[in-house]
Amino acid sequence: MNIKMLKAALAGLVLSVSGFANAGLITTIDAGATNHVFASSLDSGVGPISENGITWTASSDGYYGYDNSWGLSSNGSWNNMNLIGLNNSFGSLTVTFDSLVSEVLAFVNYAGGGGYPQASIGIYDINDVLLESFDLNDSVANGTVNGGWDYGFARNTAEIKSIKFNNAYIVATNLRSYVQTDIPEPSILAIFALAVMGLASCRFQKQ
Repeated sequence: MNIKMLKAALAGLVLSVSGFANAGLITTIDAGATNHVFASSLDSGVGPISENGITWTASSDGYYGYDNSWGLSSNGSWNNMNLIGLNNSFGSLTVTFDSLVSEVLAFVNYAGGGGYPQASIGIYDINDVLLESFDLNDSVANGTVNGGWDYGFARNTAEIKSIKFNNAYIVATNLRSYVQTDIPEPSILAIFALAVMGLASCRFQKQ
């Protein structure tokens, strides 16, 4: 391997390592994740409800620990899903974690085909600053019961304080979180890669 090839390879390593900083959207979560059960029940309200490591609030008419039927227009319906749901076309449900987490995942769906404001999910830091968001544009066959998608986010450090579910009668269940502790800081890995590149460069120049 010549010096140009080595530098290119190590530069690629630096870029890939830097990508760990914001891992982005996930559809699965690490084994050992905490499952936040909605043990209480609230049929219409805004909260707060605090239990099992979370506090739930709604910006408008929300449901918590709801197990009856929930219509989702062209995306079918949910039934007996122990859900949190927004009983409005516009607004949000917020789940705030007692402790910062690095990954969060939930099973979600929303009322499709109704021309409602965009359904989305987003994660926020301890200062309520948006870290990442994702628009829900998926669809399932009309009449489907308990259909939906596992969606969430992962970060390289425990900086997620809350997750918000927005608009279109959105519903969520099976909320899970995880704290990642064994991923090295990207800056440290990048510095190490650059050091290796420098040593290799010196060696080739001497030869």
